[in-house]
Amino acid sequence: MLFFYFARFLCSVFCLFFLRLKVFGRDNLPKKGGFIVAGNHASYLYPVVFGVACPRALNFMARSTLFKNKVFGLIIHWCRSFPVKREGSDIGAFRQALRRLNRGEGLVLFPEGTRSITGELGEAKAGVGFLIKKGRVTVIPAFTSGTREAMPKG
Repeated sequence: MLFFYFARFLCSVFCLFFLRLKVFGRDNLPKKGGFIVAGNHASYLYPVVFGVACPRALNFMARSTLFKNKVFGLIIHWCRSFPVKREGSDIGAFRQALRRLNRGEGLVLFPEGTRSITGELGEAKAGVGFLIKKGRVTVIPAFTSGTREAMPKG
């Protein structure tokens, strides 16, 4: 957990000075209890931005291939990410997400399941609806802009 807060501090400095991050609606986040932040995803910077913008610690579902590199996988694990297999239904990842929600933690989901190349919203995956229904927690829609231009796909 210590690594998470250290990484969050470094990311906060980065977002403040290089991205000039501005956050609106932070007061809409619940003070306690589990919740889902459902946001758009057009850049690798989005998890960083969401993690900095939210006053509470967040969990992230990350595609399993990101954990193949042992060092990077360990770093994102320390930053409260857990793997999800994108092909088929990953019951283990859904269980992990529900456990974290039931413990009163926040979870960031990118409903499209992947980054957008154009920045336009795509169709949401069915798993998002499953987690919302089974989790029975507050869902906060979130939108970021500018990160795609700062770090586009590819």
